[in-house]
Amino acid sequence: MINGRFLSQPLSGVQRYAIQICLALKELGVNVQIVAPKSAASHPLAGVFKPTFTGKTSGHLWEQTELVAYLRRHKSPPLLNLCNTAPLFYSNQVVTFHDLAFMRCPKWFSKKFQLLYRFLIPQLAKRSRHILTVSEFSKSEIIQLLHQSPSKISVVRNAATDLGALGSTNEQKFNFQSQDYILALSSINPRKNLATLLDAHAQLIQRHKIPLVIVGEAARSYANCNDINSAMQNCNIIHIPRVDDDELASLYKKAKLFVYPSLYEGFGLPPLEALYYGCLPLVSDIPPHREVCQDQAIYFDPLSAEDLLKGFEKGLNTASNVAAMKKYARSFSWIASARSLVRTIEQLNINPQIKEKA
Repeated sequence: MINGRFLSQPLSGVQRYAIQICLALKELGVNVQIVAPKSAASHPLAGVFKPTFTGKTSGHLWEQTELVAYLRRHKSPPLLNLCNTAPLFYSNQVVTFHDLAFMRCPKWFSKKFQLLYRFLIPQLAKRSRHILTVSEFSKSEIIQLLHQSPSKISVVRNAATDLGALGSTNEQKFNFQSQDYILALSSINPRKNLATLLDAHAQLIQRHKIPLVIVGEAARSYANCNDINSAMQNCNIIHIPRVDDDELASLYKKAKLFVYPSLYEGFGLPPLEALYYGCLPLVSDIPPHREVCQDQAIYFDPLSAEDLLKGFEKGLNTASNVAAMKKYARSFSWIASARSLVRTIEQLNINPQIKEKA
């Protein structure tokens, strides 16, 4: 069974991972049995996944109580969790940790979030049958910070995919013109390092009249970001809190550059999505970005606005090899990741139903 709490949550990179893995498992002919709270019934993919709905609550309470009660009523089958959290008092499960940012940089997060995750995640790591993560970097973090054996951890990577029909009119809606903006996709929080981005763009705008489009909104789990929200009121900044997948695909496709200045990531999916649409990414020089983007991106020191400014200048004056970027992005595959997941479950010998059809 699969923990379907993600179908009741707002869409972010973690939920997109869970959705795409489940879609790929279905495409492979794997029996995907998802158990979800009733609040997930309105999810656009509820009709595709046909989850079993149970319980009267939602969120952590549902996951820790009503999901467990359902599993125990059904002979405690193996449970696959794809979005960081899982039932604490249920050992017959596999958990997925996307990153350990809350341990590396606790000051970025709210006190409530810190306390919950600092208690929950180490306990889940100890009690679960196996751990999945999304990159070799995150695997090394789990080994070091959660003191887990390398043999208990498997890497099942993210991938980029077609987000929707290209040619959306979203740019016209926001008065954009083709390739006249730099795109950033980021929730509004300290981890995403938007202060450095805004500083560098303020210098860039004096030389190139090219606006910065930031797509994303604040998340409750992070510390207060009022200073960033205030700085984004600049007339050269276009802030769009939320877009649908069609609009995001079109924004990637028509942007001049994509910039991702994160201080910490487990994988960093948006730069790979930018490459998928042939948009050159500028990314912070941190290990997971090097692992994922390799030689297909321009790197900059995330602590230096001046270095990012140089990256902007280089990107604006570089003739991008669009074909090479797209080919590289397509070397990552949700189907390949789902197959890797199936192999891992088979080797654990905990769920004979998880098997790809011939």
